[in-house]
Amino acid sequence: MLSTRPWTNADRLMTQKILVVDDDPQLRTLLENYLGSQGYEVAAVPDGHAMRGALAAQPFDLVILDLTVPGGMGGRDAVPFIRRIRADVLDLLQGLADKGYIKG
Repeated sequence: MLSTRPWTNADRLMTQKILVVDDDPQLRTLLENYLGSQGYEVAAVPDGHAMRGALAAQPFDLVILDLTVPGGMGGRDAVPFIRRIRADVLDLLQGLADKGYIKG
């Protein structure tokens, strides 16, 4: 079951959590290592199926999405899914949708 609880101040005071979704293992590792070295807690997954599991397990402050993930849910398909479970984290994505970069 995916959590839909709103973020609390306690959530915001903890280490910021970033989820990276990309099918390129080198890029995933690069982002995971760099963001981790900057003090972020990072989870990196290769596809939309793994993204769903990660989002079900914990809240994230930021989700970095590859727009196209072969055989999985890329950014374009993931936006409506994420909106259903965490509408509060999609302000930037709404801006991208408004400009026509993504559907959602």
